[in-house]
Amino acid sequence: MKHLLVFPLALVLVLATAAGADMGPKSGPGDLAWIMLVSISAVVILGGAVYALLTLDDDTDDPAATSIGGRLSDALTGEPLAGVRVLLYEDWTDAATPADRSGYFIAETLTDAEGAFSFTIEPGSYLILCKAEGYEKTDQRSVSVDEGESATLLIRLTPLVEAPPD
Repeated sequence: MKHLLVFPLALVLVLATAAGADMGPKSGPGDLAWIMLVSISAVVILGGAVYALLTLDDDTDDPAATSIGGRLSDALTGEPLAGVRVLLYEDWTDAATPADRSGYFIAETLTDAEGAFSFTIEPGSYLILCKAEGYEKTDQRSVSVDEGESATLLIRLTPLVEAPPD
């Protein structure tokens, strides 16, 4: 937020410079060009300030942010699974028609060395899909979270069993 103070100060400096230009009867084309340059600079500075205000993310420091997270492990050994793709979809299982139930893809992440993952989200219902090579894909349906809540999932992926050779 401190960087936003630079914009009004720069704008005041630009406008003060423009006010000091002599636009009397003896002014020439150089003075007009200077005024145009100062005016364009003021618009750019003001536009930057508006953009900075509109793109501020106030949720980054919110300790009560809504989230879904968890840990993935091997169903047989209990070992954490690192590098597993975890996909987050909007859950529309209550939709009126089957075509509407697929949900929209929202985000993807990889589990860390401890098998942990986390998504900061809006309140609602979600589907989690986990994809790991050598494991069955697993989805956790109807994970719902309210404002400021966190849902923690413990997901155990089952290794694929290869058929014995004939």
